[in-house]
Amino acid sequence: MHSEFIWHSSSRRTGVVFGSEFAGESNLCDQVVEVYMTPWNIYGKAWEEFDSAEAARECVKTFDKYYRHHMGSVHAVGRHISATLAPSPSSDTEMLLLSDFRLEHEAIVRSRTPEITNLNDDHTRWSQNDLLNQVEEWNANPDEPEDEFYVEGVEIMGAGTALVQFAARHSADIAVESFNGEYWKTATIYVKYIPDEVKDDILAARKKEK
Repeated sequence: MHSEFIWHSSSRRTGVVFGSEFAGESNLCDQVVEVYMTPWNIYGKAWEEFDSAEAARECVKTFDKYYRHHMGSVHAVGRHISATLAPSPSSDTEMLLLSDFRLEHEAIVRSRTPEITNLNDDHTRWSQNDLLNQVEEWNANPDEPEDEFYVEGVEIMGAGTALVQFAARHSADIAVESFNGEYWKTATIYVKYIPDEVKDDILAARKKEK
């Protein structure tokens, strides 16, 4: 059984729909079979497939007219979500799938260095600094040595792109898991792990250029 969501946003990530909205609804989370979303999702629509009609109806009851706050906004802004029961999406349409997102996530090699892309082009450093402040605020165990929040280095790679290297992988995990595919400031940003040595290679290359 499917429920259809209208998110009124432009996120392209299937896993984001699943993770962001069902975080506090663990029973619904466990009953999701698949999530479908078109690649260029200008209307913010997604289909959630559940293992039972009862779960789909509960999802609609919970999330229809639900107010979703956008993270990183200077002012409290967001959108209301519409949720209705719906048939399966057309098989003729190219879809992003939650199952693909999960497989990709399982293959990730974690590191201390996330790459952040699609930040505000005009204010890349400002947007990145605000994001790091949020990561520090969400660091649950700052007194634990392995969880201590400390940024070892930041490199602005160009308009909208930054590399951040944390002292502890725990902080990098917060950044990736909390912000990958989220609407931040004025756009949907993407945060992924890259090998720690990549940042060292970039710094070495830049020194040679100078």
